[in-house]
Amino acid sequence: MISTDQWHHFAFLYDATQQTASIYIDGTVEATRKSVIPEVVYHKANSLVIVGAGFQGYIDQLSIILKAKSPAAILWDATTAAYYSLDILYLLDKGPNGMNATASNILLIYGWLYNALNFNLSGSNYQASGFIVLGTPRGSFSIALWVRAEARTGIFFTVANPYTCLLVLSLQNNTNRLIAYLPNAIASGNDVNSFGPIMPFVWAHVAFTWSFENQARLYASVYFQNGDSGATTLNNARGDKNSSPMTITLGYYNGIANCQGIDEIDSSQEFRGSLDEVYIFGRELEQSEIKDLTIPPST
Repeated sequence: MISTDQWHHFAFLYDATQQTASIYIDGTVEATRKSVIPEVVYHKANSLVIVGAGFQGYIDQLSIILKAKSPAAILWDATTAAYYSLDILYLLDKGPNGMNATASNILLIYGWLYNALNFNLSGSNYQASGFIVLGTPRGSFSIALWVRAEARTGIFFTVANPYTCLLVLSLQNNTNRLIAYLPNAIASGNDVNSFGPIMPFVWAHVAFTWSFENQARLYASVYFQNGDSGATTLNNARGDKNSSPMTITLGYYNGIANCQGIDEIDSSQEFRGSLDEVYIFGRELEQSEIKDLTIPPST
């Protein structure tokens, strides 16, 4: 049964070598049939593609690829909201959706993998908007990135829209302890502060995941650090404009949404350090998948 009033990713795959046809929904194979031999009219130059006949709803980003994609490639297309390598063309989204960013007062440096962005100038920030998946109530999501604090701790990652704040990742004042802050995330309306370890002043990997089944889970250097089973009703589930598409901000956040309330952190304090390899997924990553993100690609 397909739920209505929300986006789903559908993929149909035919492998001519294996003579198999498969249907994928949201990156997961739902049905496969073997020994499929299509009836192809040879030497016909044009084929007719009909989209949406008899369908009531929305369709977006249709693509026809003349090869059989791997299950991993289909999962990437279906669940990767954005990927920012922060290399020379640092504004470009290398994920499947082209969610390109804007930036102010940032510096391009050598990073954990190739290049990275440095946020040591006043007002340094990097933003990308339109993340429907992060504004979907009860929709699973994951954030992963490399962080290096250098001169000052503070907020380095924010998810918010003009009406509400969903998630803040920060390093605590004085102690440099990692914190994930979820305002208004419990059914009672209380906030959640999940604490991680004291972070070194070197490159370290940070990941945060949320799902309705497992709630909030914070990772540092691949290891699970903390969670909160009470974080069942995030700010994007409060209805009205709270569920509008979200904007992600690296570095200084100056939006009007209330992202204050983080334990022992002044929200006006600007992060001084560098960030690299930012991933946003529309699903909950497993620990093994987070580990895979920390392994440099083979050359």
